[in-house]
Amino acid sequence: MLTRISKILAVAFAVGSIAFMGFAIAITFGEPEMSQALSDPAFDAYTVIKQEGAGGQWEAKRGRDGSSVATAKALPDVMVKVLAEVDQTNKQDITLYKQRQTELQTKRDELVAARLADELALQQYEKNLRERLVAVRAEVDKTSTDVITATSESQKLELQVAARREDVFRLKQQVRELDVDIYRLQQIEAQLENLQVQLTGELQRNEERKGQLESRLGGSYAPSVQQ
Repeated sequence: MLTRISKILAVAFAVGSIAFMGFAIAITFGEPEMSQALSDPAFDAYTVIKQEGAGGQWEAKRGRDGSSVATAKALPDVMVKVLAEVDQTNKQDITLYKQRQTELQTKRDELVAARLADELALQQYEKNLRERLVAVRAEVDKTSTDVITATSESQKLELQVAARREDVFRLKQQVRELDVDIYRLQQIEAQLENLQVQLTGELQRNEERKGQLESRLGGSYAPSVQQ
């Protein structure tokens, strides 16, 4: 069920947000911690390596297919590009969840309308059946020869009423499940938007820090990496 999936995604995004905060703290404090930050879970989907040779550059690759994300002499440049891709992925996820939420809301509204219509129809149906039952029982009182037939018809009518009640109950259950799904999606959307704000802020701070380091080191900043 979508409810179970939305619960799993909510936990996953919460954990991802905590991991990202750990990375943000690590990258904010000096050069040694910058290379250590690559072991943070935020980079689990990427591989960041330094090419061999004196002028070797840093390169980030996607773990799923090995395609390159960015190549640069400075490690912060590569890390900023990775964060930018994570940022874009989160934007796409937010858009997809909003679309799914709209679809679920539309489905919920349709089910609510169908349930209300069925409830009204059921009330009228029950009224008609009761009137018919009264008429049938009146006929039974008049003639004993119709007793078996009338009783059988009465039982069928009562079974039909019970079946309609079960249909209405199922519709109510579906509406409740959709309400839960929509609530979970709203929570996930809020977490994604919060992570989006964090990513945007960290990207800006990393760009500012990179500019300060390049200005201080004469535009040739390349952090040392502990092997």
